[in-house]
Amino acid sequence: LSGEDEMLFSGEFWAGAQALSLGLADGIGDLREILQGRHGRAVRTPLITAPGGWLGRRVPGVGSALPAGGAVGAGLAQGLAGVAEERALWARYGL
Repeated sequence: LSGEDEMLFSGEFWAGAQALSLGLADGIGDLREILQGRHGRAVRTPLITAPGGWLGRRVPGVGSALPAGGAVGAGLAQGLAGVAEERALWARYGL
């Protein structure tokens, strides 16, 4: 890190070239670009996907229009949980 502790740990947010100059970032680029720049072209980054069960099967022709890349079961459960949480938060204020 190259900056005063009071400045670096103040809660402010730095991105891009400023974060790089302060030592808060290792590089600017995407994951593959940075890894290949450090370790050579032989670096392979596998695609990691969520496991699919009976409800998590992909819907043909829909693609990424559904949450979680089309995983119907996971997206539905996550959406319902989000709605329930939002309603509970609003209910605290009588709204």
